[in-house]
Amino acid sequence: MKKQERRETANKGFSLVELIVVVAIMAVLLVVLTPQYLRYVERTRLQKDNTAIGEIVQTIKIALADEETNADTKSPLILTFTGGGGTAQSLDIAGASTSATGDAHLLAKELAATLKNTYTTSSNTYKAAPDALQIEVTVTNGIPTVQVKNWWNSVTGPATTQDFN
Repeated sequence: MKKQERRETANKGFSLVELIVVVAIMAVLLVVLTPQYLRYVERTRLQKDNTAIGEIVQTIKIALADEETNADTKSPLILTFTGGGGTAQSLDIAGASTSATGDAHLLAKELAATLKNTYTTSSNTYKAAPDALQIEVTVTNGIPTVQVKNWWNSVTGPATTQDFN
């Protein structure tokens, strides 16, 4: 009877083997789940960037609803992000006040006042992109068309042109 009581009271903790097995299982789970988590985080950042770019485009379309801004806009107005190749891409609205021909735009001034100067991307996809994002605004017979060039729909997909019309 005493031997049986001693065994029950002496066996209060985990053995070293049990602890090693638990640590090994946790390590395997960590190795398997970390890449999935990192892809999830990158997809979220890319989605955030694409949403922000879409909001910039919507702001452009709202500004072009003003007849004076629409009439003054010389085609094409190209807003080019700077960066890429390992650094975040950023759009300097105040510095983007010229078109491909160098003409100043009332639209660019309106955007600088509305969007407050700068937007910087946060996703690694846009940081590593070989080509910078470009928002091209063309007004034909008073009808604006907006395209975003070098747009990434997914982390692994190729850059495309996204129409916002």
